[in-house]
Amino acid sequence: MKYFTLEYLAVFVYELSTQDNGPSIFFPDVPGCVTCADSTDEGIKMAKEAMGLWFHDTSYYDLPRSRNSSEMCKIIPVRIDPTSGRQAEPLSDRLYLEYYVIIIDYVNRQDILIPDFPEIDLDIGDMSKDVSNTPLNNLLQIALNKNIKSHLEYTIPTPRKKDEIVQFHLIQENVEIDDQGIIHTPGVVEFPRNDHC
Repeated sequence: MKYFTLEYLAVFVYELSTQDNGPSIFFPDVPGCVTCADSTDEGIKMAKEAMGLWFHDTSYYDLPRSRNSSEMCKIIPVRIDPTSGRQAEPLSDRLYLEYYVIIIDYVNRQDILIPDFPEIDLDIGDMSKDVSNTPLNNLLQIALNKNIKSHLEYTIPTPRKKDEIVQFHLIQENVEIDDQGIIHTPGVVEFPRNDHC
């Protein structure tokens, strides 16, 4: 039996609507491995547990490559006009606010998150086909301003700082690797498999 330390970067996203503003936790290098918590400290423990469970009983030789934060996640500031869709106001009276859009780059897809507007599900896939030459931040600005019109009944939130909405944490978990290269996470209880289920 060999010993090995798994190391993957986790993205902690703090959505505005989350109770106590606890993080939703994503592993872009490990699609499908997600968890959540009520605080950052608890999130680190939950992330470690989630990663250990995810890789338990898998092959060491199939471990995905670990990337840095700039490869797996883009954090893009986007200006919006909160008066968009309301009765026309003089341009001098308009207030432009800047929010952050987070694009998590998984192995086979991208997720777009807007922590200050978690109720908005933003999809720029179809739009990008028509405006392929438009810079990404402009594309997001167009899409977000369009979507904000349908959410005017909500109070427009105060923009938060980048480190208030997203953080990166290197998660480590010590595991064992048997002679066949299979990973075993200490503490994980294995149940006998039932072929009839």
